[in-house]
Amino acid sequence: MKNRDDKGRFVKGHIPTKEVIEKIKKKLKGQTPWNKNLKMNDSFKNNVRNSINKWYINNPKMKEQISKTIKTKYEKDLTYRTRVSAATKEAMKKVDKKKLAYWSNHKQSYPFANTSIELKIKQILDKLNIKYVQQYIFNDALTCDFAIPVLKLIIECDGCYWHSCPKHHPKARITNDRQRDKYTTYFGWKTLRLWEHDINNNIEKCHVKIKKAILKRSRTLSKGIK
Repeated sequence: MKNRDDKGRFVKGHIPTKEVIEKIKKKLKGQTPWNKNLKMNDSFKNNVRNSINKWYINNPKMKEQISKTIKTKYEKDLTYRTRVSAATKEAMKKVDKKKLAYWSNHKQSYPFANTSIELKIKQILDKLNIKYVQQYIFNDALTCDFAIPVLKLIIECDGCYWHSCPKHHPKARITNDRQRDKYTTYFGWKTLRLWEHDINNNIEKCHVKIKKAILKRSRTLSKGIK
């Protein structure tokens, strides 16, 4: 059969026509999915987590390639950009309505860690000789880049494009950073956000900001003020 191998499977790279897709849908309609009611055991979860770590989190080249592909598609494909923007705006409306409950129901399972800017901030924290936690899980709802629990201080490393830096990408995308900050503030935490361009071009400025934030939180908490 055309575009199929000896076993009747589609040849790699072949895109089925709409007619073929419709036929498959009709054939499968009403059938019980093979994975319905199946639960992932711990072994399977670990395999998935390890695969993600190997393929993405610990693979800088793959990160760069995926980021470049998404940025290119977002900037050049108007249809894709419109669809993403509409979906994001709708999601933000729901965040505004649900507020604090939103983050309790939308947990981050596989956070992206050890980016180039995070590693630079990690070096600063190591030099300051203060106890911190990288990829801190906040209330089992959010994953923060860094946290100093004793001071209730969160440090976020914000990429200019993905967090809509007002200097370089003011209209890049809608982010939920403000909603996250509202959520953590509600529990008495403070968030320090550092921009990618500052981390890459003026690391000393970031160093000073971190030291000031630590000193300020120490004084505030010593007075019993949130």
